Amino acid sequence: MGVLGNHVGRRIYGTGLSDIDIARRAGLTRAQLNRIRNGHVVPMVRTALALAAALGCRVADLFFLRTPRE
Repeated sequence: MGVLGNHVGRRIYGTGLSDIDIARRAGLTRAQLNRIRNGHVVPMVRTALALAAALGCRVADLFFLRTPRE
């Protein structure tokens, strides 16, 4: 089984917008956005879709499955 990883921070940085701007566009609080970015929370599908829309990308561009090293 893998662990969900993300490129949320990289995408946010690439927009030049602040965390607060992106959070508002996605209908999140800054704290919620930071928990997702830091991998402490796996977002629900609707949240992932809203975040992708706010960042102008696909959900698949934000999240990926990391496989553990054996």
